[in-house]
Amino acid sequence: MNREAFQQGAMSAGELNDYLRTANGATYSAERYTKVFGVSPAIWAAQVDSYRRSQSFVAAASEAEAAQHFIADALRVVLAVAESGVAIEKSIAWFRHEPLPTFERRTAEQLISQGQVEQILQFLASWQAGSQG
Repeated sequence: MNREAFQQGAMSAGELNDYLRTANGATYSAERYTKVFGVSPAIWAAQVDSYRRSQSFVAAASEAEAAQHFIADALRVVLAVAESGVAIEKSIAWFRHEPLPTFERRTAEQLISQGQVEQILQFLASWQAGSQG
């Protein structure tokens, strides 16, 4: 996929992952993440700051390292949703905007910012197995 082109509606999980990678492929692009996920710079900075405070292993990391961990965790969740057959654009919309009753109506995005990626992944596994309504 052309790294400069972006067509979210036609994007597969692999293409999303590739698109978010920098030219050297070693790290994720925060600029591309905010573009794909529709996050303003101010919200992005607040998310990474909150994530950094919530994760002991990231607390001493640089802002750039914390951003890399945040993007990786967000992708884990979005791609887990997409694995159940949901289109990438709908997976991202769910991640950003769907209030989850199980988590006091917070969105998956808010939960990631609070360092709760494993809880979300467990929730999704349970939901995909048919335990959630």
